[in-house]
Amino acid sequence: MSIHIDTGENVAILTFSGEVSREQILGTVETLFEHPEFNEDFARVYDFTGLHSFTDFKRGQPLGEQLKDFLAEASQRRLMARASGKMAIVVPTDFSYGISRAYDAFASNVNHQDRGVFRTMDEALAWIRLVNPDDD
Repeated sequence: MSIHIDTGENVAILTFSGEVSREQILGTVETLFEHPEFNEDFARVYDFTGLHSFTDFKRGQPLGEQLKDFLAEASQRRLMARASGKMAIVVPTDFSYGISRAYDAFASNVNHQDRGVFRTMDEALAWIRLVNPDDD
């Protein structure tokens, strides 16, 4: 797990990989919000592309379902959506993407924050306007 804050671009990128617990991820998010360089208007990218599984879900549960359950818990705790800047979630598989998009549609009715779910980091960064897609 890592946190990269780019004050020039007003973005924070949180990267998660391997096997982690929900509390480890939520703790990393809390660390971001307490970081002196972080501003709550910054965009945030949660990069789950290297994530294999959550250690505190039952074995064999597909990662997409684990992500959906995690996002539901994080939303209920209002932790990840605490800041006002855009929020991008990058997921590792098509299945994770589909489930996360379905959850995002539901959550947008509860929390009206500007957020999106993406399959690649390039798509997420273009969406938050760090990279102009016309530059390719």
